[in-house]
Amino acid sequence: MATDTIKISSTSKDIRISDVIISGTTQEERDTRKNPLLPYRGFVYDRQGVPGGVFPWHWHDEVECFSIRNGSMYYGIPGEEIIFHEGDVGFLNSGVLHMTQGANEFSFKQQNHIFSPDLICGDRNSPLGMKYVMPLISNKSARLLRVEAADPLSEKLRGWMEEANRAREAGDPGYELTIRACMTQIWLTFLKIMPPVGERIASADGERLMAMLNWIHANYDRKVSLDEIAAAAHISAKECERCFQRQIRTLPFDYLMDYRLEKARQFLEGDHLSVTEITMRCGFGSTSYFGACFRRKYGMSPREYRQRIFDGEKQKRQEFSS
Repeated sequence: MATDTIKISSTSKDIRISDVIISGTTQEERDTRKNPLLPYRGFVYDRQGVPGGVFPWHWHDEVECFSIRNGSMYYGIPGEEIIFHEGDVGFLNSGVLHMTQGANEFSFKQQNHIFSPDLICGDRNSPLGMKYVMPLISNKSARLLRVEAADPLSEKLRGWMEEANRAREAGDPGYELTIRACMTQIWLTFLKIMPPVGERIASADGERLMAMLNWIHANYDRKVSLDEIAAAAHISAKECERCFQRQIRTLPFDYLMDYRLEKARQFLEGDHLSVTEITMRCGFGSTSYFGACFRRKYGMSPREYRQRIFDGEKQKRQEFSS
C-alpha cells in the first residue's frame, strides 16, 4: 500500500486533488476513498520545477499535520499567514479555512497526514476525548501551529510522521495501529505546546468571507461586479472590501484574478481543453488578456506552461521505465 503523491485536476466547479475533492460550492474538502478502519490519509505533495502548486481556500473537518521536506510552503488562514521552511512541522486545526502554496520558488516537497480527531480516542465526546481531544480542537488560539526545524521537537514529530508513512507503505497486518500510535504521539505533543485558550474569535467576518468566497467560486467563469460579491454576504461593497482585507489581506478582485489563474493553471495540466476554451471557461475576455495575466503571475505563457508539464511527465515516464 503506497503513500500517495498528489496530482491535481479540476472540473469547472470542483477541484480534484488525487482522491480528494474541494467543493466549488462550499469549499469543503472531501476524501472519495474512505477506510472505515482508519479515518486517516497520508501523502507527499511533490512540486518540482513548475510554478503554481496552490491549494485554494478550503476547509476540512479533519486536522492536518505536515512537515516540509524541502523548499518552503506558505499557509494562509483568515487574519494570519505563516511560511514554513524545510524541517518545520505544522498543525492545522479542524474546520479552519486555509490556503497553501509554494513560497517564492517552483520546487517544494511536503509530507501530509490528515485525520479525524476521533482517530485518537474513538469518540471525542467520551471521557478520554473530553480530556485529550476537545481541549485542542476547541482552542481558537490553536488554529495553525508551527514547530521550527531548530526545535528538538521537530525531529521527534518528523520521526513519527516517517514511521506512519513506512507503516502505510508496507501495509503489514496491524499497520493501522502503528499509524494511530504515531498520530497519537503527534497529537499529545501539540496538546502540550498549544497556546493558552483564547477568547472565541468573532465569527461574523469569517461567515461573511465564506459566503463571498463560495459565490466567487461558483461564478468566476463570468463577468462579476463588486456589488454581486457583496450581496452574497448581505453587506455593502465597501464593507466587502474591508472584510477581505481583514480576513485574507487582499481585495475581492485581486482574489478573483488569482482564483481564475489558478483554475486556468490546473486546466492546462490536462490536455482536453484548448487555451481558447480555458480562456472562456475561466472568465477571461480574450486569449491575449489571459496570456498577459498568466505570464505576469507565472513568468511564462499558458502554452509554455503546458509544454513544461508535458516534458516533466515525459521525463518521469522515461525514468520509471529505465
